[in-house]
Amino acid sequence: MTQRVRPVPSLPPIGLPPLATALRGEVSDLLDVPTTLGIAVFGSVARGDYGPASDIELQVIDSAVDGHETRSFLRGGVFIHEHLAARVDVEQRRLERFRVRPPFADAWVVIDRDGQLTRLREVDREIAAAGRSPLSDEESADLRRSLTSSLMDLEKRFVQDENGGEDEDAAAILCHEAVRKALSAFYAKARRWEAGPKRVLGDLEAFAPDLAPMVRRALRSGPGQPVEAVAVLDRVLRDLGGRWSFVEK
Repeated sequence: MTQRVRPVPSLPPIGLPPLATALRGEVSDLLDVPTTLGIAVFGSVARGDYGPASDIELQVIDSAVDGHETRSFLRGGVFIHEHLAARVDVEQRRLERFRVRPPFADAWVVIDRDGQLTRLREVDREIAAAGRSPLSDEESADLRRSLTSSLMDLEKRFVQDENGGEDEDAAAILCHEAVRKALSAFYAKARRWEAGPKRVLGDLEAFAPDLAPMVRRALRSGPGQPVEAVAVLDRVLRDLGGRWSFVEK
C-alpha cells in the first residue's frame, strides 16, 4: 500500500534557524489536527523585519474552536502566539478604526481550506491602501484635552521634583507614557499608521525629522526631568490647534 505524503506548505523565508525551526515544527503539528482549516503567519516574521528576539504570530482557523482563543508558549526557545477561531468576521474589520497598519495586510497564508484567511488578507490590504481616516473635529478636541491633561500632570511632577522627594521611577514612567500618548496623537493627525516601539524613531526621522530628535531626547532623559517630554507634547498639541505655555516659561 502506497503511503500518502502530505504536501509541504509554503512558509515565509527566515534567515534565523531557531525561528525557522520553531515555525516549521508548529505548522506541522497544526496540520496534524483534522479540524485545522487555515494557518497564516503575521507580524515581523511575515513582514521580514524580524530579529533574534522576535516572536511568531499565527492566526489559526480551527472548526472545533468555540469563539476565540489565544495561547502562548515556548518552542525551541521561541515564543509562539496562536490566535484561534472557527471563523473571522472580515466585514466587521471595515468598521474598525485601526491605529497601526492592519496586521494581516502583510500576512503569509500557509494553508486556507475555506478561503477565510485569503479574504481577511484582502480586506486588510484594502484598509491599508486607503490609509487612516482624517480626524473629526470631536476627535481632535478629545486629543487636545488628553494632551493638555498630560501636560498639567507633567508640570505638577516638574514642580514636585524640584522640591525633592518624588519617586524617580514613577516620574520616568509618567514621562514615557506622555510621550507615547503624544506620538499616537501625532500619527492620527498625520493620517499615518503608528510605528511600533522598535521602529518609531526611524519612522519619525523619515517623515518628521524635526520631531525625531525631540522624541529621542525625551525617551533618553533621566528620571525626574520631564521638560523634554513636555516639549514633545507641546509640539503635538500645537499641531492639533491647541496651545500651552509651560515650555515658554
